[in-house]
Amino acid sequence: MRARVLAALLAFAAVAVLSFAIPLAFAASDARTRDLMLSRTAVLDWFATLAYPEFITGDADFLRGEIDDYYELFREPVLIADSAGTVVLSTGLEAADPMVRGAIDSGRRNEQLDTPARLTPWSEDTLLLARPIGTGVHSEGVVLLEVTTVRAKADITRTWILIALSSAVALGVVYVLAHTLTRWVLRPLDSLAAGVSFLTRTLPTPEAPAPLTAHYSGPPEIRHLARSFDAMAHAVLSSASAQRKLIEDTAHKLRNPLAALTLRLDALAYELPTGSQSSLDRAGAEAERLGAILDGMLKLATAEVPHQFESAAAGTDSAAYCDAVFVAAERADAWGAAFKAAEMTLRTEFGAQRIRAMIEESALEQILDAALSNAQHYAGTGATVTLSVRSDHNTCEIAVADDGPGVPESELGRLTERFYRAEGQGQTGTGLGLSIAHALAEAYSAKLHVEAAEPHGLCVTLEVGTVAAARAESGG
Repeated sequence: MRARVLAALLAFAAVAVLSFAIPLAFAASDARTRDLMLSRTAVLDWFATLAYPEFITGDADFLRGEIDDYYELFREPVLIADSAGTVVLSTGLEAADPMVRGAIDSGRRNEQLDTPARLTPWSEDTLLLARPIGTGVHSEGVVLLEVTTVRAKADITRTWILIALSSAVALGVVYVLAHTLTRWVLRPLDSLAAGVSFLTRTLPTPEAPAPLTAHYSGPPEIRHLARSFDAMAHAVLSSASAQRKLIEDTAHKLRNPLAALTLRLDALAYELPTGSQSSLDRAGAEAERLGAILDGMLKLATAEVPHQFESAAAGTDSAAYCDAVFVAAERADAWGAAFKAAEMTLRTEFGAQRIRAMIEESALEQILDAALSNAQHYAGTGATVTLSVRSDHNTCEIAVADDGPGVPESELGRLTERFYRAEGQGQTGTGLGLSIAHALAEAYSAKLHVEAAEPHGLCVTLEVGTVAAARAESGG
C-alpha cells in the first residue's frame, strides 16, 4: 500500500512540477528567440537603409565594407540583390542555392519568409531572413541574412537543463517528504493489521469459518485488514460464547448435586439430635448461598457479552430501547412488599412521564433489581430508598439512593468487582449483584456509578443514552 500511496503522491507532484517547468521552459525559449529575431531584424533594416542610396548613386564601396565587417565579426553571410534578382553583393551566400533563390524572389515580392516562432535545441542551425530595399510599394532590391542559431540554441539548452535539474531536485524533495509522510501515516495501520492477526491467532479456532463480508472496496491492504477484523470478531464472539456456554453448563451440572444436597440436609433435620439443629441450619444456608452464586454466574455470563456485538454478529438491529420510567415504576411496585417487610420506605421520583432509554427492558430490570436488592439488604431498618429517573435530552439518569450507613470511601470502587462484599455487610450476599449490573451497563454502552449519597448512604446511578440523542448522532 505504501508503494501505491507514494506513487500517487509522486504522480501529483510530477504533474504540478511539469505544469510549472514546461511553460517556464517555453517562455525562456520564446524570450531568447525574440531577442535573436529583434537583433537580426535591426541588422537587416540597417543594411536595407544603407543599400537604398547606394543603389540610387551606384556607389557600393561603403556598403561592401559594412557587409564584410559584419561577416568577419558574426560569421553570418549577407546577400544583396537588385530588383531583377541579380546578386550585387554577397558574402558566403550563393544565388544558385534553391533556398537562397526562393528567398530572393519572396523578398522582391515583399513576402515574409517562414521563420520559426520558437527556437528549440533541435531547431535548424541557420535560418534565412529577407528585407526589401526601398520605400513604399516599390522594391529596389532585397537584403538576405543567414542567421546562425547555434548560440541561441545553446542558451536555450542550458536554460532547459537548468529547469530540468531544478524540477528533478523538487521531485526528489517531494519523494523524500512523501516517503516520510507515508511511513508515518501507514505505520499505525501496519501495526494494527499485525496486532489483529496476532490476536486472532491467539484465540481458539472457531468451529465455523468467519462470515466475511464479500464486497469490501479500497486497497488490498485495507480489504485484508477489514477481513482480519471480521475473522477476529468472529473468533472473539465464538470464544465468548464458548466461555458463557461453559459457565452455563457448569452451573446447570452443579444444580443437580446441589439440589440433592439440599434434600439430604432437609432429611437430616428429622434424624439429628436437637443440639445439632443450628449447624444443620448453617449448612442449609450455605447451600442456598451456593445456589444463589450459581444463578449469579449464569446472569453474569450472559451480561458480559456486549449486546451490540452479539446483535451485530447475528445480523439483527442493535438499537434496543425501552421506557425507563415505566420499567422503574414496575420494579418499584414489585419490590414494594419486600421493602415494607424490611421496615424500609421506597419512594420514586420521575422527571418525566416517559423517557426512552437505549437499553433493553430486561437488562434495565436486572440492573434495577440488583441495585434495589443491594439497598434492601444493606441500608438497614428504617432507611429510605429513592428510585429516581431523570433526563437531560441526551442522557437518561436512573438512580437508586438510600440514607443508610453506606460503605467506606476506600471500598466504593470495589463494589462492582465479582464476589466482593464490603466489610460489615455480613455474609448473606453473593457479591455478584452489582457486578452483573455493571456488566449489563457496559454491554449497552452505559455507565454504572457507585457513589456515596449525601449526607450518608449509597447511590447506584445508571447513565444511558436516550433515543433522541441516538437519532441526533445518526442525523435521523
